[in-house]
Amino acid sequence: MGTPSGAGGAGRVLAMAGSIIGAAVKRVEDPRFIKGQGTYVANMQMDGALHLALVRSEIPHGLIGEIDTSGAVNMPGVVGIYTSADLEIPDDGPDYDFLPHNSGRKILAKEVVRFVGEIVVAVVAETDQQAFDAAGAIWVDYDILPSVGTVPAAIADGAPLVWPEAGSNQVADMQDQRIPHLFKGADHILKHRFHNQRIAAVPLEPNNALAIPDGDGLKIWMGSQHIQGSKRDLARATGLDKTQIHAIVPDMGGGFGAKFVTYPEQRLCAVLAMKLQRPVQWQERRTENLAAMYHGRGQHQDVEIGFTDDGKIVGLRLTIFKDLGAYPTWGAEEPQMTVKMASGVYDIPKIETDIKLIATNTAPTHAYRGAGRPEATAMIERTMDLVAGALKMDPAEVRRHNFIPNSAFPYTTNAGQNPFIYDSGNYEATMELALAKADYPGWRDKQAQRRANGDRKLIGIGLSIYVEITAPFLGGEQCKVEVHTDGTVTAYSGTSSHGQGHATAYAQILSDLMGIPYTDTQLVQGDTQLVPRGGGTGGSRSLQLGGSAVLGAGEAVIEKAKVIVANQLEASASDIVVTDRGTLGVAGVPGAEMTWGQVATIVVDEDPNASGLEADFRFETEGATFPFGAHVCVVEVDTETGETEILKMVTFDDAGNVMNPILIQGQVHGGVAQGIGQALIEQVVYDDEGYLLSGNLTSYLIPSATDVPAIDVTNPQTPTPHNPLGVKGIGEAGTIGSTPAVHNAVLDAIRHLGVDHIDMPLTPHRIWTALQGAR
Repeated sequence: MGTPSGAGGAGRVLAMAGSIIGAAVKRVEDPRFIKGQGTYVANMQMDGALHLALVRSEIPHGLIGEIDTSGAVNMPGVVGIYTSADLEIPDDGPDYDFLPHNSGRKILAKEVVRFVGEIVVAVVAETDQQAFDAAGAIWVDYDILPSVGTVPAAIADGAPLVWPEAGSNQVADMQDQRIPHLFKGADHILKHRFHNQRIAAVPLEPNNALAIPDGDGLKIWMGSQHIQGSKRDLARATGLDKTQIHAIVPDMGGGFGAKFVTYPEQRLCAVLAMKLQRPVQWQERRTENLAAMYHGRGQHQDVEIGFTDDGKIVGLRLTIFKDLGAYPTWGAEEPQMTVKMASGVYDIPKIETDIKLIATNTAPTHAYRGAGRPEATAMIERTMDLVAGALKMDPAEVRRHNFIPNSAFPYTTNAGQNPFIYDSGNYEATMELALAKADYPGWRDKQAQRRANGDRKLIGIGLSIYVEITAPFLGGEQCKVEVHTDGTVTAYSGTSSHGQGHATAYAQILSDLMGIPYTDTQLVQGDTQLVPRGGGTGGSRSLQLGGSAVLGAGEAVIEKAKVIVANQLEASASDIVVTDRGTLGVAGVPGAEMTWGQVATIVVDEDPNASGLEADFRFETEGATFPFGAHVCVVEVDTETGETEILKMVTFDDAGNVMNPILIQGQVHGGVAQGIGQALIEQVVYDDEGYLLSGNLTSYLIPSATDVPAIDVTNPQTPTPHNPLGVKGIGEAGTIGSTPAVHNAVLDAIRHLGVDHIDMPLTPHRIWTALQGAR
């Protein structure tokens, strides 16, 4: 195992004059996508491929009775129809000791269904349309059972049980030790319940898989953020050894955390391909995606906060009711991230937390962009605004009274077991910069003028000062760098890009190290045969872990090259340097140099089995990083219609050293768009019994280009010592910071009319209804 490169000096490689590191170079990934040359699973054509379609439960809870396949079995093209009685596939989870041991999900429902969208029957046919038509001809008779579709319904007295064996829909309660005199010294105690609603990931490309028998093993292409983990899951489903499975992610249209798992449909593809010894392909439709892809968020939060007359927080109590859905996944662990980040950027001396995990007859919940951290930020930032409102103080002033001071770092949080240690931060200064850039005093003046004039369209200014954790699960990442005889370079990485720009960022690192054009590099990823180890992409881990591994492998290949060049030029390896022409030469001896292609050719000539000069490196991080930032949102709310228009969005997002501002801005823009969506329009809606009411994109709304304003992005740089690049994660920051900023802005516009709080999403109907109730 390698040690972290550049120990003792974060950001070492960024210090070179004229370095490509930090430059806004164009993305190397984009030309082929612009030309329509991307390769997605649905576009892959395989001779003899069969197609999979699924019969899903249309009820939230019931016993499975007769399954009538007579109308489908003889339809054109039908090859096979399968129920749980026909296929023995191990259950999917759960993997947590605190959950009921029998709450794992059957790949095909057996005896009982527990949510709308659960798979009951698998149909395989020669074409996709034939499979789809046959699935529609199958009838399933259910004995409908009582069900619960929301957390309030699930915890009500006498509620129907999702898992009767558990004895309660509250399947776990993780309570911290009680703190005596939690609110001692408080002049006020404020209580509130927030609902951080369910969100659908809605990736551009829904789930999919294409599995083919490969000798005595299996080859499969599928969408996945962690294909090495999917390989393990597929081995378990098929009974094959992991060495018999070759799993590949081609181009993938988005993930947002929801594709970090291996779905039952993907396991079915693998099992059926092996059973039938023919390729089997499945492409999820959008309505299936909204019902069956795991949802995000889904927390009810009871908050009690004690504070003094001057706005100083003395204690916080947070109780989370987490909606797990019918089958626990990583969503059961997500609230622990929320409680550990509950204090946000504020120095809150005493915090009590309690996590209650609630089963409902709905789709499972899992990670979604931010995964626990957005829920924490939304909670504490809304709470700070409510404190400001109670004291009739400016929201910025209340925050100034409570920021963690710079002198307190490294700062240990006071919530949750195994609390986090913030490495660095400069919260107040960042807020002041954002307020100045947004012209906070000017907007306050405009707000006051409109109120005085009695305008129907009112101004609101929302603040969100946040801190988050990136690469939270520590560990490391692997990389191999190979130099070819033509002088080009390939990096093999265990991360998995699906829009983030890894190929560009990694190329910049290698270009800076090796002096080669960044366009002469390529990235190999998402292929378990070529990259057997890898942690995938999630938790904003890729650049700080994957990029550091690329750096380490690049340095290792340079050291190998130095020895070869030294032998050829009869010099000492310590005298060999990378020249400003991208060659390797003897320091101080003009003309004594070799190209990278020449060095690689020597390696190949000496070893015909070699394809070039290569080196491996594994980077292990010393600690997670804690990026922070400040978002300021200005909105205009029409009090007669409830409509909201975002007038200004200013973000300051620390990502450590900046590798490429174009990549960072892309991440922030996308994150802010999703934050706006959650704040204003997005929500997965079930009724109290668990029937899905938002099953298409006319009932589940997502923001369009007209809903997202121009975003003013600034990236202050606070390097971290935990990796040699000095970088922190940025992929989730936009969502974490923007959601409460927009939420607070809307409430700020109408608070003086008697509306203290509206749960997200703040749709025109909700705003209008709240205003009518306040009049």
